[in-house]
Amino acid sequence: MGLRAEADLYAEVGYGKCSSERVLRKIFPEEKDLSEKLNKQSSPIRKIFEKAARVSRKKVGVRVSGVDDIVVRFARCCEPLPGDRIVGYITRGRGVTIHHADCAQVLNADPQRLVEVAWDNEVKAARRVKLTVHSQDQMGLLASVTKAITDHGGDIKSAQIKTTEYKKAVISFELALEDARTLRKIIRNIEMVPGVIRVERVKQMDSSVELE
Repeated sequence: MGLRAEADLYAEVGYGKCSSERVLRKIFPEEKDLSEKLNKQSSPIRKIFEKAARVSRKKVGVRVSGVDDIVVRFARCCEPLPGDRIVGYITRGRGVTIHHADCAQVLNADPQRLVEVAWDNEVKAARRVKLTVHSQDQMGLLASVTKAITDHGGDIKSAQIKTTEYKKAVISFELALEDARTLRKIIRNIEMVPGVIRVERVKQMDSSVELE
């Protein structure tokens, strides 16, 4: 089976067009009562799926509607935060990718491959987000913006500043935050810093194609 044929098979299983039992019957034709064995808690295959799913749910903190044994991960193109509106996209061979509901990749995607997902409120894990702050180029402004972030729960992972000949500055931050509510609070407080012109959340963190 070629790489593309294998990927297409994974996609068909994900869509529900081809059942996992049908695939397993091709792999283990001598097995009887395969569906019963697959559904037993003691089934090695079931344990593998459930363990992978539990690990990904704890890491990602997202549940896929109606499915317990599927691996989930975040898309790099939009990097949603807990509290953002999200949607799942069934990939070929890589489980379900979680996108922001307004992500351009998803808006142009095959609607048959979209699935309903929801944040798992029991999982608390910081996620990365990028902000761009446009401001006047003035002494002490970087310190004031940094304070506005850290005073309201933002963990600054990196910061870069560029100045222009027109006495303007562009500051790029990468933060680790627990939810979108904290992000909104931080943005409001940055906007109140004298000299700040506007603050933008950078959603397109990676331009590589995510939909596969």
